[in-house]
Amino acid sequence: MIKVQSKINIKSRQEKIWNFLNNISLGLSFNRFHTKINTQNSFSIDQDKNITIEHNFGFGKYDMILTLLESSPNHKIVFEEKSKVVKDELFNHKTTFTINQKTHNLSELKYIVEGTFKNKFADLSFKPILKGVMLDELIKMKLAIESSESDRNQNQYNPV
Repeated sequence: MIKVQSKINIKSRQEKIWNFLNNISLGLSFNRFHTKINTQNSFSIDQDKNITIEHNFGFGKYDMILTLLESSPNHKIVFEEKSKVVKDELFNHKTTFTINQKTHNLSELKYIVEGTFKNKFADLSFKPILKGVMLDELIKMKLAIESSESDRNQNQYNPV
């Protein structure tokens, strides 16, 4: 079992980050292991729905089921991803995002992944890869959230 955590400050309100994360098509799309997200016409995480995510951990594409475990609006979301086919030796894991408002327009996004391939060697060799992927994902999310914030605040040029 491995546990990796990272965090980043984002120039945005807690609610905006929550809305971004809760939108499956946005929040999970920055993870490079996710090759396809099947939301079945639902764009938010819901406890009554399972979402299939096609993963590629470097050895082929496999379906995993995302299930919401905990949802505390504007603060915390926890979900797990498990192999759709039990015999597949995939990285079954739990993901936690926690959002803390630091100042009026600055929030901290904390990201934790806990999981296992059920193989100590595979877990040890995967940990540094997972750390890099998580950091890359956080940076892309930060840029997306902050750029949408700045776009909204800029006056649009009207040629008429």
